[in-house]
Amino acid sequence: MRDQMSIRRILSLTIAVLLLAAASAAAQREGRRDRNEWQQPERVVKELHLKPGDVVADVGCGRGYFLFPFAEAVGDEGKVLGVDIDQRALDAAGKRAEEQGVKNIELVHSEPTDTKLKPGSVDVAFICMVLHHVPKEQQQPLLQSVARALKPGGYLYVIDVKEGVETPFRWHGEQLPREELIEKATAAGLALDADFYCLQYQYFVRFAAPEAKP
Repeated sequence: MRDQMSIRRILSLTIAVLLLAAASAAAQREGRRDRNEWQQPERVVKELHLKPGDVVADVGCGRGYFLFPFAEAVGDEGKVLGVDIDQRALDAAGKRAEEQGVKNIELVHSEPTDTKLKPGSVDVAFICMVLHHVPKEQQQPLLQSVARALKPGGYLYVIDVKEGVETPFRWHGEQLPREELIEKATAAGLALDADFYCLQYQYFVRFAAPEAKP
């Protein structure tokens, strides 16, 4: 009788674990669908005008929301650098890349103010919904690290939360106003190059690195 009760308990626990796992997976899928509605990843990637062979750095890539669209855009001859201070997030992105057979993603474990990217190695850098998490005193050196990594004439794209709007998503940290970002990027040696207005709740701007001197 005790053996039967133990078996029933084990079966019950197994079923509960499977149900929780299924619910978690469903929640993650639903979360991606919700984010897709307001983040418009296809439109964002299109605005970056990535070319086969480009080197792209996604700074604060997390688990890889944009890594895989970038990897497709730059092709096998290109490279996507997924940069993050969270090793667990990088591990999750790496596991997904391995499962999907994506070979052109390289993961970089960075520090809060140091991307660990080689100087002059990146065509396009991308920072999406990250800077408002970064303490104010670390934002400037982080942007300087990104600027150093850009090739002459390379671009930095930044997406972050607009001021004075109610968002359908939760976010944490201290807001970085667009004008304050521009000041810090300019101090890092970059120039505001373009604004994009396709996102309802976020500003989306592009900065250019100086061209190579003749």
